[in-house]
Amino acid sequence: MPKKPILSQRVLEQHTLSRYERERRTHKFVLIGSIVVAVVVVLLIGAAVFQRLVYEPNRAVAAVNGEKISVAQVQSRMRLEFADLTYTFNQLASSVQQIKQGNDPNQSFLLQFYQQQLQQMASQGSAEQISSKALDALITDDLVRQEARRRGLTVSQDEIQQEIEKSIGYYRVTLTPFPTYTPATPESTAAATATPLTTSVQLTGTAPLSRTAALTPTATATPKPTATPRLQPTSITLAELQQGKDRGVQFYTSLGYPASEFQTTYETNLLTKKVQDAMASEAPTMTEQYRFDYLRLNNVQSATLYADQLAANSITFEAAISQANTITRPEPIGSGAVQGWTSNVAVESQFGNEVLAALTGGALNKPSGVITSALSGEFYVVMPLEKAVRPLDAADLSQEQSKAYTDWLAAQKADTNKVQRLVDPLTIVPTDLKNRITQFQSQLAGGSQSAPSSTQ
Repeated sequence: MPKKPILSQRVLEQHTLSRYERERRTHKFVLIGSIVVAVVVVLLIGAAVFQRLVYEPNRAVAAVNGEKISVAQVQSRMRLEFADLTYTFNQLASSVQQIKQGNDPNQSFLLQFYQQQLQQMASQGSAEQISSKALDALITDDLVRQEARRRGLTVSQDEIQQEIEKSIGYYRVTLTPFPTYTPATPESTAAATATPLTTSVQLTGTAPLSRTAALTPTATATPKPTATPRLQPTSITLAELQQGKDRGVQFYTSLGYPASEFQTTYETNLLTKKVQDAMASEAPTMTEQYRFDYLRLNNVQSATLYADQLAANSITFEAAISQANTITRPEPIGSGAVQGWTSNVAVESQFGNEVLAALTGGALNKPSGVITSALSGEFYVVMPLEKAVRPLDAADLSQEQSKAYTDWLAAQKADTNKVQRLVDPLTIVPTDLKNRITQFQSQLAGGSQSAPSSTQ
């Protein structure tokens, strides 16, 4: 029979086995823990990458009738807005420098105008202005595209290509020169001969007196129009056209857009024009028009005085107009006039909604009370003389046609059921763009007349 191991050996073997099991279990736990930690790290890195590269760029900043506008779209548009601003600013600043160097006193008005434009552009170069304008432009584009679909308006590829070609300077058809009218050498229509006219008067005891008058030659200048071509744009070559297209695509891709955006921009512009034209064709050609007298006063005291006098018939409107136009001391009190037929469109734009309401609802040949115009802050007293529906003149019709589109667009943007603004665009301005905007503002504060590059 085999000998049984002594007790100490069994205890040692059990102890050794127990330590081995503990080490094996510990190693197993360490391995599992390492794997878990590695998986968690990978998941966190993946989540961060997903957050930055997928979720954040595609997060909705706004929605237009359910169609999302993403962070990536807004950020790209911000860069485009800043690029447009800095390019225009630099072009204008260059013109200002040229005028200053020319030292021409006749250019002083133009110089002042350009400098005012530069100041306005500088105020538009803040991150808040650029981000807000970018989002608003994208909302406008979406609204226009949706309205175009609703109306069945489309743009063909050929229309887009022709628009691109014209903007770059390529013309498929040779342009016909514009004729200019140059007076030809005058041709005489009567012979330039002097035929003396003699009148004799016989006086008693005197020799006859003779008065001779020569006919002045008459020549009528008959200008004949001659077609002299004015300077016309010269069409570029196909190779130059392709170079222009390539530069356009490169410009958009440098701002974070896909290459297709170069063409999409022209498509959107053409669709906007078609929507505007469609709405313009629907604008009314007849409208309510008014003929009225009015007083425009600088302060409410003068307006109240005239309103009371007119209501009491202690002064005629004609006399009130005359006084308002002639009183200049100690300072002018205002003005007045007899207004001919004026459309409601023109009344609203010139005098304000409050005056329009008084003419619409006021009794004829009865002066109104004091009207405060929110448009100008001035005070009016008006007397409606006639009102009727009449055709719009060309200027008012053009204004009404433009107003049809702008009113529609404003109403769409104000409707929170159609346009939802979900994120403040100022909070998503890219860091690189923030730095360029800060540099732009710093250069302006330092008196620099040039803006930083928009794509540096």
